[in-house]
Amino acid sequence: MPVAKVRRRLGAAVLAALMVASAVSACGSHSHGLVLSFYTPATDGATFTAVAQHCTEQAGGRYVIEHVSLPRSPDQQRLQLARRLTGNDHTLDVMAMDVVWTAEFAEAGWTLPLSEDPAGLTEADATSDTLPGPIRTATWKHRLYAAPVTTNTQLLWYRSDLVPQPPGIGTACWPRRPDCAPPASRVGSRRRRTRARVWRCGSTPC
Repeated sequence: MPVAKVRRRLGAAVLAALMVASAVSACGSHSHGLVLSFYTPATDGATFTAVAQHCTEQAGGRYVIEHVSLPRSPDQQRLQLARRLTGNDHTLDVMAMDVVWTAEFAEAGWTLPLSEDPAGLTEADATSDTLPGPIRTATWKHRLYAAPVTTNTQLLWYRSDLVPQPPGIGTACWPRRPDCAPPASRVGSRRRRTRARVWRCGSTPC
């Protein structure tokens, strides 16, 4: 996602946090005003640090955004966030979540629906120019809990001894692939990558 859009979405989240902070004591303090913490994975940390600095500069002294890097491991990221949230750590204001945490964090009340933004801006900004897939990963029980800002790609691995020929290429190839794999190969196949090959939908095997 372009850095400008990341900045805009962080800005919308920060404004929502500020309006909540005006009603409850949550954010930290600083000689220049409020301090909002922005927790993200260590991956792309330089980008998020630059975004936080840019938003701080644009704030004109109203608040300061402090970027905090979480560990690279998703499990360690979740553990650190969960410990802070269950411990009522009020210094955690804006955080990056893995898509598999949406339901857990929403059910636990660790993240608020974007629709609860008092200004009514965050949800509209999150859904603007965003594909339906990422929006679904941030949605739980028909409510949007996060603004998608980054994505990554995955490769589909298969064992050439069990699947000698990839399924047909075309628009229907992805739905067919799970059906083509023998049942025994669907569990633990990622452990044996020495004989694996990779293909992309619409192209020849790599």
